[in-house]
Amino acid sequence: MTKKETIKKDFHKIKELGFVECTRPNNRDGGIGNTYEDLLGVQENNLKEPDYLGYEIKSKREYNSSYISLFSKAPSYPKGANSYLRETFGEIRDPNHPEKKKLYASVFGHRYSIVYQKYKMKLKVDRENKKLFLIIKDLEDNFMESVYWTFEHLKKASIKMKSLKLVLAETKKENNIIKYHFNKAELYENFLFDNLL
Repeated sequence: MTKKETIKKDFHKIKELGFVECTRPNNRDGGIGNTYEDLLGVQENNLKEPDYLGYEIKSKREYNSSYISLFSKAPSYPKGANSYLRETFGEIRDPNHPEKKKLYASVFGHRYSIVYQKYKMKLKVDRENKKLFLIIKDLEDNFMESVYWTFEHLKKASIKMKSLKLVLAETKKENNIIKYHFNKAELYENFLFDNLL
């Protein structure tokens, strides 16, 4: 049996289970993916290799238009950029933790995103210097900050995206218990870093 046949067979077994209880009810963002991987018997990891039979698994709620994080990578410059960005541009978002700032933003290369009604953020590709910049301005278009990732660091971080399995799940809540029905899956192959840029 080929890898693809095994992946397809395993997906159909899980699909036939119908609605299954979330195995990570306290994990707001990763509950769907963690539950699917638990059903497959995949150990949770943050390794640089794909999750399952050479495929990185990503998941999302069916009929949800939110973006999927393909991978995470702290900026190459400046050192400690994640903390700097969070403390400088983040906000206190959780009343249970008033001492912790958080920074949530979806940023794009083709337009600025308005973040917390205070900042404009945009990605800018510099192919000549092989860097991806995050440009931050105030709402009056005054430059405030930029950080960057080197292409080399991004390539290393994206290596496990060579083959990707996207799993979609219908979600419902029954008696205060979250349940998922994994009903669709798509395979993506031959990831090219240049297409990401």
